[in-house]
Amino acid sequence: MYGDRPELRALQATLNLRSGVYLLDAHWNWVAGNALAEAFVVRGWWKGSKLARLDAGHPQTQGAWERARHHHADEAPERVFPVRDRNGALVAFAALHHAEGNNEHPEYHLHSLVVRPLAWADTDALMLQLHRLFSLTEAEARLLLALRRDGDPSHAAVSLGITGGSLRTRLQVIYEKTGTHRLGPLLIMLDALANVISN
Repeated sequence: MYGDRPELRALQATLNLRSGVYLLDAHWNWVAGNALAEAFVVRGWWKGSKLARLDAGHPQTQGAWERARHHHADEAPERVFPVRDRNGALVAFAALHHAEGNNEHPEYHLHSLVVRPLAWADTDALMLQLHRLFSLTEAEARLLLALRRDGDPSHAAVSLGITGGSLRTRLQVIYEKTGTHRLGPLLIMLDALANVISN
């Protein structure tokens, strides 16, 4: 019934095939999705089955997922949040969108969750490109890579042995040099760069 929904086909046509797409009803039940979405459930990034509620596989991701749904109900702008595997490693970023509803069945108010896994890239090549493109210093590039790996500024600071003040100062400089203003878009930009390098 739900596997061949035109709303899902239209959404998938606009996305890179590297993304997992979950189509959700008004009760946040998973009503359709692509093969990559199902693979992410098998990997434990997400929990649920068709026609049942979709939840995250890691507590931090679940908290972010609940906040995204809450803000989404308030018609807030798109929410991007990190996705962690069962062991807590950052593996992807997700974004929650409104999808077109079904006029014949208004109870099928639809949402879509798009999950894009991090692209693999050689660390040295990524650091070199960060220096060339944005004139990041080695310390700034290392912080950016630690943020990408850990998905959390405080964890990145601990892994690099820097204070919270140094973290904030370096992060502000990185924002200025890259033309970004928030951590989510910065990490998405970094993943796009990693994707280009790896291809």
